[in-house]
Amino acid sequence: MIANAHQSEHVSLLSIRDISVQFGGLLALNAVNLDVNAGARYGILGPNGAGKTTLFNAISGFVDPSKGEIKLNSKKLDGLPSHERVLRGLSRTFQITTLFPELSVLENVLMAAQVDAGKHQVFWRAANSHKEVMQRVEAQLVDLNLSRLALSTVSALSYGEQRLLEIAVALASKPSVLLLDEPTAGLSAAEMRSVVDLILKLPQDLTIVLIEHDLDVVFDVSEELSVLHFGNMIAQGPASQIREDPLVREVYLGEA
Repeated sequence: MIANAHQSEHVSLLSIRDISVQFGGLLALNAVNLDVNAGARYGILGPNGAGKTTLFNAISGFVDPSKGEIKLNSKKLDGLPSHERVLRGLSRTFQITTLFPELSVLENVLMAAQVDAGKHQVFWRAANSHKEVMQRVEAQLVDLNLSRLALSTVSALSYGEQRLLEIAVALASKPSVLLLDEPTAGLSAAEMRSVVDLILKLPQDLTIVLIEHDLDVVFDVSEELSVLHFGNMIAQGPASQIREDPLVREVYLGEA
């Protein structure tokens, strides 16, 4: 496979051009290119230290690239803080849960839902009186099998339930692109299956980019893949081709 090859001649929903990220003398990402089309299920593979989370951090505004360009829906994201990127339609989860443990499931999702409701500047409790927002959040909790836990505090949830809730929170702002950073990390086999089933039934017009170490999860969910190795994109293409790519098998799949 040709590293850093453009995925499509069509205009991509998420477009990354020559992104490099340097931490002191360490080049964490080296001129990475990526094109993700609307509605794609796109996976990012790579061993530990490959630069996967750094790539997500660059896309979502948590780290500043040393060079390159990131566009969402043909509009530049470069220089925008992370909350502005959420308003543009980008949302993400993290390797470690970032929920409010003493608030309820419902309250956590309501806080995120205010972004889409245009009330992000208002204290979160105002969302409780907003009928449309409340109805949408309650319906979302039903869809994600979390309605029975709506009034439970996050601290009372199992780790698997917290991972499902984190996806619900990320979806509450109605993003066009959802970045999932190892959503099954630390889960049991049954919990992993629940997360995969949830991802598979998300709306087809939602674009999903997934980082995941579990190869079964990656190939279950992803239609296209890119493979990072020491900050370099070494392969890109359909999941079926990536599975058989000799270089990928040497540097990654052989380690599984």
